[in-house]
Amino acid sequence: VYLVDDSFKTVAIDSSTTAKQLCSLLAEKLTLPDSDRFKIFLQRNSEERCLDDAEEPLSIMVWETNGADKNVVDFQGREEWEQVKTKWEQQARFVFKYRIFLRESLPVDDEALIHMLYIQAVSDVINGNYRCVQEDAVALAGIQMQVNFGDHKDATHVPGFLQSKIHQYIPGYLVRSNPPDQWERLIYQEHIQLTGHSKREAEVRYLEHVSKWYL
Repeated sequence: VYLVDDSFKTVAIDSSTTAKQLCSLLAEKLTLPDSDRFKIFLQRNSEERCLDDAEEPLSIMVWETNGADKNVVDFQGREEWEQVKTKWEQQARFVFKYRIFLRESLPVDDEALIHMLYIQAVSDVINGNYRCVQEDAVALAGIQMQVNFGDHKDATHVPGFLQSKIHQYIPGYLVRSNPPDQWERLIYQEHIQLTGHSKREAEVRYLEHVSKWYL
């Protein structure tokens, strides 16, 4: 099951495991509280839907790859199930994420939960789910650098360090508005101002910035 930063977690489930139960297993593995606020999402063909708690992920994998007339019991052999997995991975995936969080107060004392909310917010900003202007994009990119690299270091963060990674920090619909070296300079300026912020403090700052758009 993927997280929104494209990392993934592996857990053992069977044909009767529901989406709600899978959420509980993942929350336990990630040391997250209150698993009811997390959901399993099905992503396919640039579309996404949240699974109902009672839906069975393995059954969905079979139906999506082999038709609604098939069941998990039809694929008991290891080789048969590997074929299902291969087809599935070519066209769809499950993603574990927080369903709604922008209007809620931030759980600043829960480091694991803050990190999950942070990577989800970054994904939504970079993918254009939360649209922003250049000023906000640069401010958020500077915070992202603080999370990823800590304090700005002149010897490390030299011209060219970030240019090949600009698409990881600036939304695609804004990238072409400036050349990479200009984006880099603007992001560095923001990053320098965050010296002294811990990783968690920077993640909270990012979430607070994004949440202001929706209050």
